[in-house]
Amino acid sequence: WSIGLVRFSNDVCTSLEGFDGTCYTSSQCDNVGGIASGTCALNDIGVCCTIQKSCGESSSLNNTYFFNSGFPSTVAGGTQCTFTIIPCNTNICEIRLDFLSFTLAQPDGNGYCVTDSFVVTGSGSNVPILCGENTGQHIYLMVNNGSNIQLTISTSSSVTLGRSWSIKVTQIACDCPTLAPIGCLQFYTEESDTVTSFNYGTTINGALVTWENGTTRPGSRQLANQNYGICVNMIPGYCGIQWSQSSDDTSFTVSNNTALVAVTPGLPGEGIIGENCTTDFVVIPNPYYANGTAVAGDRFCGNQFPTVTTYSKPFVLTVITNDNELDDVANRGFSLDYTQLACSSNLAVIGLLGR
Repeated sequence: WSIGLVRFSNDVCTSLEGFDGTCYTSSQCDNVGGIASGTCALNDIGVCCTIQKSCGESSSLNNTYFFNSGFPSTVAGGTQCTFTIIPCNTNICEIRLDFLSFTLAQPDGNGYCVTDSFVVTGSGSNVPILCGENTGQHIYLMVNNGSNIQLTISTSSSVTLGRSWSIKVTQIACDCPTLAPIGCLQFYTEESDTVTSFNYGTTINGALVTWENGTTRPGSRQLANQNYGICVNMIPGYCGIQWSQSSDDTSFTVSNNTALVAVTPGLPGEGIIGENCTTDFVVIPNPYYANGTAVAGDRFCGNQFPTVTTYSKPFVLTVITNDNELDDVANRGFSLDYTQLACSSNLAVIGLLGR
């Protein structure tokens, strides 16, 4: 008798748990320290091998998942957990992190991640310190001359909270069409989507801000010291992009004391624009109102956001917050919807395209 040699490609597969894996033989999966879950390849001769790592480990394999110990169970505070990403070859330019699950303690009342923190080191990107709730968010990291990138999650025992995280690590080759443009911490590719600031949410931050007169107010969910770009991939045949506030009336609260303004006299009908935005704001280049009137500035802040359109390329929204959220109590950050606009022969639009 003889044993036939069967070859199959190591394609991406989906495990029984819904994770992305690689189609390997059982022995190959064992050799890379993977977990076999489900079958793949012709006649199911391969296994779907997922790479799952936790604290103190590293991986040079694509589609690695970084979990807290015992995930999906939560962990208490008082620990520091590190994970090292090793570029799988010299042609890797970026790393994409997808926060499938991410729950850490809220920032203090002033927006600082002093209790828990997520810190990236070794990347060529400017990555802000994160904390709070960021499930569903993603970030892109630039690989710095093939150097390793380390993720560090620190938690404090001073707050009783069940922390958990599940982070998918995707390595992106330099010639891959999904490569994010330089300077983009986040990169969206759909025709329309919703983007939110980090730690955006409906619940109030449990931390308090104490004012000079001794009174206390609910703290901000908005994180301090943020400076990053949110980019949108321009689809062929689309020339503009419209940005609008999500349906909730407090879905854009990036400066001013929302907790007080919302009660008396109520949130304003329009946001603050241009040079009046000096601390926390988003930037949209060359914006226009829906009627074609130019907006008097490219900065937007306050407690409301007007619907605007821009034909400036590339499509990018820049997020800026300063180092002091003391006068921004109970702010949630922002949730903005975008829709790409198809190219038009309308003369008004053509005029905008030339700007």
